Amino acid sequence: MSFLESGGSRGVLGRAPTAGRVPGRGRTWIRARERKRAGEWLSRLAPIAGLAVLIAVWQSAVRLARVPAYVVPAPSAVAGELAANAAFFGHHALVTLGEAVGGMVLASAAALAFAAAALHSRFLDRLLTPLVVLSQTIPVIALAPLLVLWFGYGQMPRVIVCALIAFFPMAVTALEGLRA
Repeated sequence: MSFLESGGSRGVLGRAPTAGRVPGRGRTWIRARERKRAGEWLSRLAPIAGLAVLIAVWQSAVRLARVPAYVVPAPSAVAGELAANAAFFGHHALVTLGEAVGGMVLASAAALAFAAAALHSRFLDRLLTPLVVLSQTIPVIALAPLLVLWFGYGQMPRVIVCALIAFFPMAVTALEGLRA
């Protein structure tokens, strides 16, 4: 590595650093880069290793303590049930995903409408912002029975619950983003 490739900085005594070495530390650039890459791999594998240890401890604790399956099933039993009924769980996972996406779309549209109205009209900002903040004081679980009464047992109440949960953070973020 030449003096220009090292960034052109001078060493401790004003001389160009030795080619390929980190100034003042005595380690080569290549070794430092390799250590950084190894650290990145370890940081990426740490959550996976932690999850594997958690599952192993769970499996061992259930087996050794002989906990009944109806209290806490073993991870192997859960995986076996998921594999045996993959089509059933897959269908319901897609329904849940559709409801969540529908709620996010509804919340996004309402949040952008609120942010645009509050941004362009000081009157609407003063009128709507306290209502949006007040809406966060009502627990969604308290609204769920009303939503079921109003919209039935279909997907609509679940979509509205998702939208209610996502609306406030989206509205605040959209308003701050548009103001910026």
